[in-house]
Amino acid sequence: VKIYGQQPVDYRSVDLLGYYVRELFHDRRTSFTPDADWHVIDVRARGPMMAPTDDEKEVGRVVSLTIRLQRKET
Repeated sequence: VKIYGQQPVDYRSVDLLGYYVRELFHDRRTSFTPDADWHVIDVRARGPMMAPTDDEKEVGRVVSLTIRLQRKET
């Protein structure tokens, strides 16, 4: 999940949103609903980390999500 804004006005907002996104998904299996043949084993969120930007006028953060799924037994 990438969050972008303008420097320096949005710096704090972008940073805080990165932490909110991490909190929203980390260890929350119910955040995702796969189709009926699968179930969520776990969800891991990492970050926020600096995201690439085109110039110094932008600020960006990225939160990496790892979602492990398992096929349900039939």
